[in-house]
Amino acid sequence: MSVPVYLFDYPEAKAIAEAAGLSPARVFSPCGSSVTGPTVPRTIDDRPFLAINGSGNHHHETLGLVAALAGAEPERRFTYVHVDAHPDTGELYRWRYNCASFVGRILESPSVEAAYLLGINPEVLAEETQRTVFFKNLHYYHCDYFGKVRQFTVAGGPIDETYFGPAEGDLGRAKKNPSVKQARLSEVTPPKHAEAFPALVVKWRALSEFDPAKLPQRPLYISVDLDVLKGALVTDWRKSPKRSLPTPFGVPENQGEMSLEVLLDLLEKLGRARPLLGADVCGLTHELSALGEAARQESVAATVQVVQRLLRLVGGAVTARGAPSRRRSR
Repeated sequence: MSVPVYLFDYPEAKAIAEAAGLSPARVFSPCGSSVTGPTVPRTIDDRPFLAINGSGNHHHETLGLVAALAGAEPERRFTYVHVDAHPDTGELYRWRYNCASFVGRILESPSVEAAYLLGINPEVLAEETQRTVFFKNLHYYHCDYFGKVRQFTVAGGPIDETYFGPAEGDLGRAKKNPSVKQARLSEVTPPKHAEAFPALVVKWRALSEFDPAKLPQRPLYISVDLDVLKGALVTDWRKSPKRSLPTPFGVPENQGEMSLEVLLDLLEKLGRARPLLGADVCGLTHELSALGEAARQESVAATVQVVQRLLRLVGGAVTARGAPSRRRSR
């Protein structure tokens, strides 16, 4: 049985589908770089699917797909797997979400029993300590954060830490989280502050310590942002001396540190460990047309490899589940 392929109407997404020889079953109108208000509704078929999204600036399109899965069968529980150089759990205004904050909305869903954030670039965690909002507020996420989130960096190091504003019991909950290597209460001085403040300092485990066999006994939804990769393709967070284009909106050059081979192997292990409800992929630069021919071909070819791997893994889930029975929407 074929896998339904959905396409978000972005030029780079169309380029991927064309290069992969795919005809989308449905094309979604894009919601843009930021959404104010409720989740943009999507309609999906009642079988595992693959969605092809645009650049990483539009990763929050994933939220509409997760909401559709949750709305179709409210009693169903599944695991959300986020493969990305960035955790995308930024604390922005509650009435708006974008590519840097949408995972916070996903964590609120009772259908999402656990969320695994895999391949986080430790440099991103270091940069977070330089922002105006120095401590993450656990109450912002409207869930048992350490009971729900598992975060693994692409490599261990001295900067793979997150600072949280502590509340009673947070330290004990953090220590029980299997992705936390170390948790401690400490006095920390934020940038441009003379005064030290109490903080819950969490050091995360490396991806090499992640074991797919220990995932919850639930089906998976996998969302891949190609900025998790190092050098295989150009994203909007490019980090390579060979790429002369500036990053958009003045964001730092913090594309990830994972090789394409490691990513493909990780996806294979995830697909073999648990059945898939669906997957999506984003991250190819929105400036694709501005790249040189060699960089454009290299980037598209790497993206197609990821798409083909996900198609095969999702296809296995389609075969296992059998024929579709109804359309589901949200």
